[in-house]
Amino acid sequence: SFKVLIYLLIIAVSIYLLEIASGYLSFFSDILLIFVFAWILSFILEPPVEALEKIFRLPKIVATLLVFTLIGFSVVLVVALFLPAIVYQFHALSQLLPEIISKSPPILKKGLSSFVYSINSISDYTYIIPPVAQFFFNLITIFILSFYLVVEKKTIAREIYQLTPKSWHKNINFTLKLID
Repeated sequence: SFKVLIYLLIIAVSIYLLEIASGYLSFFSDILLIFVFAWILSFILEPPVEALEKIFRLPKIVATLLVFTLIGFSVVLVVALFLPAIVYQFHALSQLLPEIISKSPPILKKGLSSFVYSINSISDYTYIIPPVAQFFFNLITIFILSFYLVVEKKTIAREIYQLTPKSWHKNINFTLKLID
């Protein structure tokens, strides 16, 4: 009976500590997500960089610059090609929705009217500019961090290896081999 009480107390304290930790981590969630996406991007783009290194015997930084430049141009091209069409479609939708709502049943009118308001607010660019600017800032930050992670992968791994206790080295070597 006393053991059960101790276990319940440990569970309650653990839940309380996890709640406090999640509160602090929520302040850093954007930063953590940027690092996670940068790591994933570097993980994806590392094989093309290594292929350029081996095939053309380029230095790692030059191969990385070529791959990231190609990706950057691709992103700019996609945005330049599709953004005008998307804006045009939202504008056309915002003009057609009042007519569609007037023909809809009364039950749907309430929900559709709030949807029309959100579509019309999208047509007002002042509401869109800050989130779009933040998205592109985060995207550029992710590209810069992933560039650094690709170029300095061995240095980062060596520093982590040196900072950890010797008893962890076997596990670190296994993890690094598993990731590669």
